[in-house]
Amino acid sequence: MKNLVKKIAVNSLNFLTDVAHKPVNADNPEGKNIDITQLTDLRGNRLPPVQQNNVHSLQSRNDTQSRASICVSPHDRQLHELNRTKPYYGLVPIGVLDTTFFMLSHNDDNVAKIYFHFGTDSYETLSVAIFGYFAKSSQVTLDIGSYTGLFSILASSMNPAATVVAFEPLENIAMRVADNAKINDFSRVTVLNKAVSDVNGSATLVLYGPNTSTTGASIKEKAGTSSVGDVTVETIALDSYLDSEAIVPQLIKIDAEKAELNVLQGATKMLTENAPAIMLEVIGQPALDEIVDFLSQFNYAFGLIDDYDLEVKFFDGASYDRDDKHRLKRYSNIICY
Repeated sequence: MKNLVKKIAVNSLNFLTDVAHKPVNADNPEGKNIDITQLTDLRGNRLPPVQQNNVHSLQSRNDTQSRASICVSPHDRQLHELNRTKPYYGLVPIGVLDTTFFMLSHNDDNVAKIYFHFGTDSYETLSVAIFGYFAKSSQVTLDIGSYTGLFSILASSMNPAATVVAFEPLENIAMRVADNAKINDFSRVTVLNKAVSDVNGSATLVLYGPNTSTTGASIKEKAGTSSVGDVTVETIALDSYLDSEAIVPQLIKIDAEKAELNVLQGATKMLTENAPAIMLEVIGQPALDEIVDFLSQFNYAFGLIDDYDLEVKFFDGASYDRDDKHRLKRYSNIICY
């Protein structure tokens, strides 16, 4: 398995090196008979009539897509300025590896906005590419904390026959995942408006960021980060869900904003009997420590992904250097296998 993961990482790097930043046509695609004015934004509001400045925004893309750096952070200052001065309302082409699909943006989706302004492979560059390679051979893929569905739609694009389940606790954002699946005619994407945790029940989801449509909502407190409100959401444990549906995942993505360990603690049966490949987000050194400690019990090994320098550092529980406090300086995702 370790050699396979390394091969996938190498293939991803080679592909990204060959095609870095090729532009993607952003014209409204033929055959996509979607009236976007009938859909809602991430706050539940109707989209205003498509604005004339869409043309200006489209014309400006060639300038930003020539930027030297491939991976663009959602916190990038240039991105925020582009969102303000060159908003775009419509379908955004998403280029990952050798596939292209579409995501809807009312100038409200952080992921789609990055792809619109900066082009192919511009969001979490290596992580998304590695996930895409894994998704090719996965018959059941789970996207936990899906936001607007990038990984769900990518999984269906790479393997249209696969069963894909997206879990998103915020209702308006879950609706956007369903819209994105419909836009691409991906009928095998199921969207569940639930938070995955260690138990079935309910929890308070705290909303972080400048507004409720941004990423970052969590059932965990984020010290030093201001919240904009909270909502009560239904929670489900992964083992419970998998037993009820009688499915066995081969690939899972987890982005639960510091609640990743809770997700794993509700999946011990799956980890013991199945041990799928897992890509998850880690925020801070303590989070990485606890994930490595927990998954090492199930004989997992790890690859720490640097989406900016395009490299992966491999290790297992025995070789993990707990004192390397600079390990997470620019890392956010880890592939566990």
